[in-house]
This record gives sequence, C-alpha cells and structure tokens, in this order.
Amino acid sequence: MEKHTVSASLTDNTKYLNRALPVKKSFDIIERTLIIGGQNSAFYFIDGFTKDEIMLKLMDSFLNISADDMPEDIRRYMADKAGQSIRTLEGFCNRCVTGQIKAKESGTNIKQEEIDKIADTLWRRVSKTVNIEKVQEVVENIYGISHRDIVGNKRNKEIAEPRHVAIYLAHDLCQYTLVNIGKHFGGRKHATILHSIEVIEERIKEDKSFYDQISQLKKTILEQS
Repeated sequence: MEKHTVSASLTDNTKYLNRALPVKKSFDIIERTLIIGGQNSAFYFIDGFTKDEIMLKLMDSFLNISADDMPEDIRRYMADKAGQSIRTLEGFCNRCVTGQIKAKESGTNIKQEEIDKIADTLWRRVSKTVNIEKVQEVVENIYGISHRDIVGNKRNKEIAEPRHVAIYLAHDLCQYTLVNIGKHFGGRKHATILHSIEVIEERIKEDKSFYDQISQLKKTILEQS
C-alpha cells in the first residue's frame, strides 16, 4: 500500500482511501459524505459493524435538531432500532425528526411505537430489489431525456450529467458489478463507469444542493421500486 500523509484537503484524503480500499468493488465497505457543522466530512465503514455510539453520533449529524427538541433517550432508542446499517440511517432519521416535530406541536415527544413503525416501513422499502431499468427510468423522467440518450454516446452536458447520475445511482442502489452496470449503459467499460461514479461523488462533496437532489432521486427510486 502506498504511503500517504494526511492532507488538509478532504478531496486528497478521500482519493487516497478510495484507492487503498475496495470501496467500488465491495458492497460492504461504505463511504458516506456528510456535512457536519457546515463542513464536509467523509466516513468509511464496514456495513453492519458500526458500534452503537458511532451510530448515535451519526444520527446527531443527520438529525440537525437540538438535544432539547430530541431527548437523548429517544435518540438512543432510535439508534437501537436503526441497527448497524449506514445505508438506511439518513432516511430513518429524517422520518423520525418529522414525527418529533409533529409531536412537539402537541407538547409531547415521538413515541417508541411510532419509531418502531417508521423503522418497519423503511426497512421493508429498502429491502426491495432495485433494478437498473427503474433507475434509468426515473433519471430520464426527471431530466427530460430519452433512454436512447442515456445509453448512447452523446457527451453534451445536458446528456452527460444525467448519465453520470444514473450510473452513480445504479452503483449505489443496485446489486450489480461495474461490468454489469456498463452493459446496461451501452456497453461502457469498467473504467468509464468508475469515472462517472467519481464525477458524482466529487460534486456531492462540493455542492449541498446537488447532494439534496441526489438524495431525493434515491427516495423516488425506492418509492417506485
């Protein structure tokens, strides 16, 4: 493994870790880019091996709500119900925050039974199989392009960006290798698919609004799968 001096640049550090770890080849090693305290940060995990305290800290960053508004006993119960999967944590937190806000309007806190219901609903939804055709369909509809465009060879920005997005989402949501993803995008090679993923990952780190857009696309795809 190459030697690396920790840099002040998050981009440089994540590029090194992405080379050193099989992030793109393994479904178990997860990289997540978060905005904490207004600053970009990156976390690397083996999915399913995250300690409860780490999950709690991650939840605090996702919740974006004060301890007074979401008491610690509720947050700890949420951490327990969230299990150890980073992949589904953000959506779970968002739904719990919505439930807590509604409960506070009545002078109460979200009940454990409501948290259980959110967890059960989300876990069933995430357990659905997402296929590449659905990813392509949603991206094509959102960006207003044809299927021929998304799998074709046009490189203008209006086509290239949604193609990059679709490839990134296919990698993130579907249980396919990079080679198989390439077959669904006009027979593109492994290196080309990897390039598209890296383009979107870099933009997500630099652009909060684009990060939100990608998160909404994921939600739409899961809801329609």
